Amino acid sequence: GPVVTQLSTSHPEDVERLASRLNAPVGTIQQRITRLRANNPLLGHRGCRLGLTFPEVYAVQIRALFEAVLADTLQDPQRKGCLMVNTITELASQEPELAQQLERNTHHIEELFARLIRQGQAEGSIPDRRDAGELAKYLFASYAGLQVVAKIWTDTASLRQVKRQILRSVLS
Repeated sequence: GPVVTQLSTSHPEDVERLASRLNAPVGTIQQRITRLRANNPLLGHRGCRLGLTFPEVYAVQIRALFEAVLADTLQDPQRKGCLMVNTITELASQEPELAQQLERNTHHIEELFARLIRQGQAEGSIPDRRDAGELAKYLFASYAGLQVVAKIWTDTASLRQVKRQILRSVLS
């Protein structure tokens, strides 16, 4: 999974609670979280400098996140989906504490999208006619929706078409 599926693992008790709620071994959850973690140097200091030379890097990062979502989904024969999105759809309504943690994670992801959008807008690679925060919320909702439908749609051409439309609506 792409970087947007990361969960906070700084507190082992969070992992234990999630494992208990999912009726899965703690080790399995920890392995999944570790496997999903991705370091993204383009979002750090080097990435900002790179963005000055190649302003399109911010739009490329957003495209890359959605490409990774689709690639991961299509490569998984069981189409298990994203741990965070699955947890949101399956458990958040039943577990208020878990819902709060998921909401915090969602805000972090939206902040990532907003930062990329603002940087792209400042450099001219993303149109600045719309609010970056609103676009970030739209991107997260689109990401989550794409994850959900990708679990059941067998037509990969339709999934790719939806992904292209999502990106077009934000980046064009």
